[in-house]
Amino acid sequence: MRRRKLNNLIYIVYALIALYIINEILSRYSLHLSVSESVDLVYLWVNGSDPNRIKKYHLAKNITGVNYSDTNYYRRYVEKNELLLSLRTVYQFISWINKIYIVTNDQYPFWLNLSHPKISIISHSQLYGEGKTSFSSNSIQFTLNKIPNLANKFILADDDFFWTKPIDKSYYFTKNKLKFRILRFKGDVYDMYGPDATCTDDDDNIMVFHKSIIEAWNLVKSKRNKTKNPRFGYSHVAIPLSKEIFEEIFQEYNISHMKDIQFRKCGMVQFQSLFLYHAYATGRLVKTHRDYYTTFRGECSEQVNYLLKHKSKGASYCFNNCMAQYFQQLIDFYPPCEYELKL
Repeated sequence: MRRRKLNNLIYIVYALIALYIINEILSRYSLHLSVSESVDLVYLWVNGSDPNRIKKYHLAKNITGVNYSDTNYYRRYVEKNELLLSLRTVYQFISWINKIYIVTNDQYPFWLNLSHPKISIISHSQLYGEGKTSFSSNSIQFTLNKIPNLANKFILADDDFFWTKPIDKSYYFTKNKLKFRILRFKGDVYDMYGPDATCTDDDDNIMVFHKSIIEAWNLVKSKRNKTKNPRFGYSHVAIPLSKEIFEEIFQEYNISHMKDIQFRKCGMVQFQSLFLYHAYATGRLVKTHRDYYTTFRGECSEQVNYLLKHKSKGASYCFNNCMAQYFQQLIDFYPPCEYELKL
């Protein structure tokens, strides 16, 4: 009798293991179903070294009276031709991109091939109205659904983000869901500071940024009655988005005023976090493994040398704040493409 019970238990265990394996296979298959829709790519770009841009920045800062660090502005927005590097890797590794939209305040890189059929410059006036702009990338992101002819599925990337090996659409999308590659599995700013974290309007205080992420989760948690934080973490990374979910967010949350904030300040809601939290809470986002690398070091020779030696280690990289000489080293490594002029 005991032997029979033991055999039955073993059969049940084997059956459960088999069901788990089958479920994993089906799940992985469903995550790699081909995506037939067009996918666009959107960049936010600014030449912070442009004297006209600097003049507009100081004028807006004086009018608003905002406490925004000039040192931080010059550090974050100095031009290092990051977009040139990124577009060379787009052409080489994700050429299936349908259209490339570059959102900017009446600027464009001198080397950009504006006549290329895939390239479109989107001015702030097209998103905000004539003569209006913002110096907050987060605010600008709340306007992206206004880009004319933008595909339903699109990828949002910073200009310091670039790809290092071929990937297809299923890297970012399934037929019905978005795929987000998380930075870490354990903990994020919500765990570090809690739901009632406070900040001041001092942009040098990273809490301004962290608080905006916390506010994003607070909104979704309250609206969707969620208690378990998915703990995405945060990093500079290309993010899959959809206009359908984008417009749904505007209907569900009181966030329309976020687009009108000109400088980063307390009380903002971090757009990317809000989008990802909402998509996850409504069952339209899948967390998957990380295979990108990020560094925030100015002196990044070690990271550049590692990348050039081990290109296949990750699908993409972000070298935020990396010194110009190292970006040039990477630009020289990847061949010129038809997105740039022959100078």
